[in-house]
Amino acid sequence: MARLIPAAVVTALLCWLAQAAQAQPKAQGEGDTPRAKRDIKPCRDESGELLPLFKLYEVAGRKWKVKRVTSPTSEGADRFDKWFGYEVLEVLEDRAVVRHTAMDASGAPRKDDTPANVEVRFDADNVMFGTPIGCNKVKEESITVAAGKFDCIQYAGALDNTRIWISKEYPSLVVRMTGNSGSSEVIEFERFATDSAPPRKPAAGEGELDFSLYKQKRSWLIKTVAVKGGVNHHGHVKYEVSKPTATGATLKITLLNESKKPLKDAKPQEKSVPFSAEGREFIEPPLGASKLRLEKRKTAAGVMSCVVYRLKDDQGREVQLWMAQDLPGLVVRTLIGDNGAEGGSELVEFK
Repeated sequence: MARLIPAAVVTALLCWLAQAAQAQPKAQGEGDTPRAKRDIKPCRDESGELLPLFKLYEVAGRKWKVKRVTSPTSEGADRFDKWFGYEVLEVLEDRAVVRHTAMDASGAPRKDDTPANVEVRFDADNVMFGTPIGCNKVKEESITVAAGKFDCIQYAGALDNTRIWISKEYPSLVVRMTGNSGSSEVIEFERFATDSAPPRKPAAGEGELDFSLYKQKRSWLIKTVAVKGGVNHHGHVKYEVSKPTATGATLKITLLNESKKPLKDAKPQEKSVPFSAEGREFIEPPLGASKLRLEKRKTAAGVMSCVVYRLKDDQGREVQLWMAQDLPGLVVRTLIGDNGAEGGSELVEFK
């Protein structure tokens, strides 16, 4: 029998997934002028962690909001306040994808504007990570805005009497900006304990099998969606660990409906998880999975460091899989097709 994701753990997830279409990269045309190559400074350390310069974009799922106020005396400017939302959608090896959304005062996306996904390259020479163009450093100071207190570097520019405060902890985050045309400041910002915490040490030594997910009583819930005939079908899968001992544990898997009620025609399964080589299928990705990258992601259990894989399941369907690095066997997220257009799953509870 072909292994699934991981083999004995998330069998129920893949039954929701439809056939995926694989996107192809755009080829360079024959008449295109080749771009000059330059050396790019490393953006990650030896362990694969992003350098502090790129901390703002380190966690997929981080959100923040900015309010812009136009000066009533500014010539030709808008005469109303504006709000903008930002969300890190995914963190790739050398860049992040960030969604920019124009909002109304309630925080809802504006109907007259379309959100834009913008790539942010992790390049130390990228102007957004350096001194603002046309500005000089004035001093370092702590300021308080609606989103809280930030340690900042203040810059000043001759044009428009500009003053810019950029976060020291989250480089490129403009906490406040003032000038003749108006002002802006961060009014909401998600901070995480992992922003300042040292990396966690692995529970198992190098080369050892790590069954820490199953070594205590716990449960978690995964929300699933399958796209069939243009219709989204929602459901859940519940996992419960019981009877943990020094040599193994029991894992119960229950299929639930959209309202989190057990499916009448699906009997819960109980599986023995041996803490030995025989239990590898409970903690490892399926055979044939290729590792893409490491990514920190906001989840129902807090920020988790994930290993992202690409694979095909036993039905030939394309899958992207996020597995918790510190809790092997815990599936955090799956995507099918282009950005999940064909379905997927997400961890929504962890106890």
